[in-house]
Amino acid sequence: MAVLIITSLVSEFFQAPIISSKELSKLQFLFTQEQVNSISNVKIESELGKYQLEMNEKRKWTLISPRSIDANTALVNKILATLREIKIKKIYPKDAINLANFSLDNPISTMTLQNAAGESKKISFGLVNPIDNSTYVSLENEKAIYHVNNLNIPFERIELSSLIDSRIFDMNWKEIKKFKLFSQSSKSPSLSFTKEKNLWISGKKQLQENRMIKYLTELTSLKSTFILDERTEALNKKLERYTKKPFFNLQIQTSSGEEIDYKVSYIISSLPGIKMEKKQNFIIKASNRQHPFLVNKSFMKLFYKRTSSFKPIPIKKLIY
Repeated sequence: MAVLIITSLVSEFFQAPIISSKELSKLQFLFTQEQVNSISNVKIESELGKYQLEMNEKRKWTLISPRSIDANTALVNKILATLREIKIKKIYPKDAINLANFSLDNPISTMTLQNAAGESKKISFGLVNPIDNSTYVSLENEKAIYHVNNLNIPFERIELSSLIDSRIFDMNWKEIKKFKLFSQSSKSPSLSFTKEKNLWISGKKQLQENRMIKYLTELTSLKSTFILDERTEALNKKLERYTKKPFFNLQIQTSSGEEIDYKVSYIISSLPGIKMEKKQNFIIKASNRQHPFLVNKSFMKLFYKRTSSFKPIPIKKLIY
């Protein structure tokens, strides 16, 4: 810690800023809002690994390297928000001495940002000042080192597991507008409701709000035991067999108008090439996710629901 402090103080003393405070106020932020909003591809490199994220044609973020899998949108949004908020404190000459003093000759992490037009910027992150957690960064092909504010996310600590979205339902329960749950091959839903003016309506009845919120919170918080992203031909055939005639079929429409179909298998014994306990898991396949999910059988209870589970009250009774 003492070495870092001394190095930081020496760096501050060794080279004076090359721009005045008045001139600096015109720059203020490292990136413009427009630049960050246009980002469609992000590469992150640190001692923890190399990762690449990309926005697909549906404007959803996916991890494309080292695995092809749905990305943790919340974390990606935090990364972009942090880039928007990088505020410049001082600017120094980008020479060999300063690069070494600010640890930018061997950065602790780098990030390459690219827009849809193929234009890219590579940013290197160097020394972190232990006094105020400010840091020093440089941009490729720019002759300056920027002393910037404390970053909300330490990019060098981002790891693979945090970039993966393990959720099965990638929406908040408040975003659900329409809901239909079918059991096996039944054409009539066992549970069906629509959200109207913050009320949960099923036919001519209102479902009990507290029970609905509790149920939808549990359902949308459901996470998988295993994401089946690395599949052989044998595994694909087995998954197709299990989900072709699902045990449950769930249809959800979100407030944005997106319609998502979830196929829920019965409890299974085994899958080719997958280590798993017999009759302890089932599969959920979502139409808006890249890969199927393996889920512990204890969560199957979430699909054994009927309208009567939520104590429906006739709407006329509510009015009078």
